[in-house]
Amino acid sequence: MPSEVFADETMARGMAMVAVAVDCASLDASRRALRSVANKNQVRLHFKSENDTIRRKALDVISTLGVAATVYDAASIKSSERARAACLRAILTDTVESGHRRPVVELDDSPPSFDRRVLQHQDGQLGRPPGTSFVHMRAAQEPLLGIPDAIAWCWARGGQWAKLVEPMIIQTRLL
Repeated sequence: MPSEVFADETMARGMAMVAVAVDCASLDASRRALRSVANKNQVRLHFKSENDTIRRKALDVISTLGVAATVYDAASIKSSERARAACLRAILTDTVESGHRRPVVELDDSPPSFDRRVLQHQDGQLGRPPGTSFVHMRAAQEPLLGIPDAIAWCWARGGQWAKLVEPMIIQTRLL
């Protein structure tokens, strides 16, 4: 079953990105499920801003979606730009090698032009046309970006939160 990949970062313990594969057949149902967790006035689910009740409710919903997450841990790379680039390259490579559709990367404070340069270069290395295999979106535009946000926050937080997302994480790659 083809999947689409959604990726977000955390800087809580150094740079790490989480990429989550969601089956294409369940994209709309998964979006509805995530929207049901957020308050009506919220434009997005953002884990660092939620209270623990909403966090637990969101994790309960996410755990039913059958997602598969990979953590790309670049904390050993001191330069935040080099660390982000390493994560993005690894996500794109894994996406292509796994036969998933393009990764959707959350557009946040990092300059999108930096991400585009890194990913277009990686596209060239993989033999794909530049700029065709990834997209930037704001979390308010794509509710499914709430999934890697939640998993990344819990993973970085550690303790009981990391244990709650452990079954969803199929791999942790140290970069």
